[in-house]
Amino acid sequence: MWRNHIRACPAIALSLLLHVVLITQVQSWRTQQDQIEKFRARLRQVPRFEPKRLANTKPRNVPMRQMEYHRQEARVQERPDLVAPDQDIPLLSPPELARVLRPFAIAAKADTFSPEVSERQAERAMASTEALRDSLRGESLDLLRVQDLAAAGNLPAVVLIDPTNRRDVTGFVTLRRVRLRGAGGGTRGLEALARHMRDHTQLLVQVDPRKHDYFLNPELLRDPIHFLFGGGGLRLSGDWPLLQVGEREKEMLRQYVQGGGLLFIEGSNRFLQSAAQLMQEVVGADGGMRPLPPTHPVYHAFFDFDSGFPSEDKGIYFMLESRPTTWDYPIRAPDEVVEAAPNVNPDLEEIAQPAQPPAGLWGVELEGRLVAILSDIRLHDAWVGSMALNENTALDLQSGPKLAAGVNLIVYALTREEGTAVRRALPAWVQKRPLDRPSPAIDDTSSRADPDAGFDESLYDHLDGALAVVCSPLGASFGPGSVRIRVGGHDVELFRDDLQGVLLNQLPPGEHWVEIAWRGKSETALATVKGRQISTVTLSVQRLAMLHRILVEVQPDVVGYDDWLHTFDDLEVQEIFLEGVELFEE
Repeated sequence: MWRNHIRACPAIALSLLLHVVLITQVQSWRTQQDQIEKFRARLRQVPRFEPKRLANTKPRNVPMRQMEYHRQEARVQERPDLVAPDQDIPLLSPPELARVLRPFAIAAKADTFSPEVSERQAERAMASTEALRDSLRGESLDLLRVQDLAAAGNLPAVVLIDPTNRRDVTGFVTLRRVRLRGAGGGTRGLEALARHMRDHTQLLVQVDPRKHDYFLNPELLRDPIHFLFGGGGLRLSGDWPLLQVGEREKEMLRQYVQGGGLLFIEGSNRFLQSAAQLMQEVVGADGGMRPLPPTHPVYHAFFDFDSGFPSEDKGIYFMLESRPTTWDYPIRAPDEVVEAAPNVNPDLEEIAQPAQPPAGLWGVELEGRLVAILSDIRLHDAWVGSMALNENTALDLQSGPKLAAGVNLIVYALTREEGTAVRRALPAWVQKRPLDRPSPAIDDTSSRADPDAGFDESLYDHLDGALAVVCSPLGASFGPGSVRIRVGGHDVELFRDDLQGVLLNQLPPGEHWVEIAWRGKSETALATVKGRQISTVTLSVQRLAMLHRILVEVQPDVVGYDDWLHTFDDLEVQEIFLEGVELFEE
């Protein structure tokens, strides 16, 4: 008998397990349906989206007025002609050029106002006027491509700046590699940066395959920027200094920075000590250096780095905007140890990790203009690491953010006022008209609008919309870990644990695939975005014992911007404005 009970135990355990799974699934399905109904209830409480319209004036029914007509008893008498008829005025023939100019030749030479000379002067004046007019409108009507200008090889850099958007800068630049004693332009790092800029900007960036030994070629004076990385140049003639430049090269460098060129120098702290000494000799007493503040244009030329480039810590400095210039570059603790011990291997600094944070970007100024940047945040190593086959190497070196920092460096060198890049006018068919935004007083006329008048809601189809991603159930947060959202060609990653939702603005209207990666899982959904309205997507987790999956649900109700914010004002929602170049195609 007991053997039959033993045989029945597995069946009973399996039955219990199946019942538990079934009950859990039913309970999860009911909870999910309840949360969907709660979201729909909130969204349905919002009044229907009604576009605001301008006031239409109704025609007023004015009573007809009749006027009496009184006949005039007296006859109208004709007035006599008081004005004589107009006489025919004879037409005067225009005087000849020689007769007009003859009275002004009283005290001049005999042939100054002769007819032949006057006609030649008039022709030259007309020709110069036409030439001036053609030069003013010529650039905007040229049918030349940027690729054709770059292929001609006449100019090292040409830039076309859009005043309405700093990221719409177009043009080309050819980066040349210079090799000095102790420093050089590198090889793979600049090629990786050029490839990154061709992929993510509208600039055609190329690297000249030739290498220029020593800074002696006059053609180098035309380049907008030169890169000098420590240890990548010619062999040193001694142990110190780590950057050795001859007198002729110093004179050429002086002409380069005075003419608007920019130097980017990067390396170890001991190398930058030599670079600072060299720049002091090149710039002279009229210059100095100091840390670049986070508000400097180099941090906002293309991408925004409000706290400095990656690996920088601007918190170690105070009042950077008003800090006076100096020639004392900061020394890190390992360098002081090396300097104090002559028998210590000087390469220990490259092996040991620095105990102090890097000094960051320091700018060398000449008469208030930035002429050189000193960096110890290893941007070049990150550029080289971006081409490594191992993705962990690129992640450890922060290759992505530091490539974006390199984009800012080149864009800043091309677009700054005192730079050497040639500026051309935007083509006439590319120039944008300024946006005229209506004032609230004009737009706030809904109370006086005619309710019977028709309105075409398709007028809003060309305006941007928004997409909201909210955690379910209501009040839940994303929790630990990051949330990655890909939509509309943009990639957004969030790291805040307390967020309960995110609002993605400036999405073009239409259907968008939304891909969300959260807690090690990924899910996609198709959402429809409408102009000036917000579409809502809920994100939840479905668990079964140790297993879990994420659910992405698109709510059918689409509401207006202000109404949505008012409905979900009790949630911690972060707003993100999507702008710039799309990172990928949907």
